[in-house]
Amino acid sequence: MTPSRVAPFCVLAAAMSIAKPSAAGVWGSQPLIGVVGGLTVLLLVVAVVGAARSRRGRGVQAAAEARHEEKMRDFERHKADREAKH
Repeated sequence: MTPSRVAPFCVLAAAMSIAKPSAAGVWGSQPLIGVVGGLTVLLLVVAVVGAARSRRGRGVQAAAEARHEEKMRDFERHKADREAKH
């Protein structure tokens, strides 16, 4: 896996380890940790969705480039045919 794909999981693991109550039972900081953990999970979801859209976008771009290359080959072939007729 690439570092960009591993990073969200590392952040999630760090947030989950921070959210665990300590042995001393410090519960006063739990709402803040819950908010930070929730935002971290939200950021993870956004990153996963963004990666999927990017992957799909690369596929669409490759297909568009292939269509363009085919059109250019047809154009060049027709151009050569027209020039041969003259």
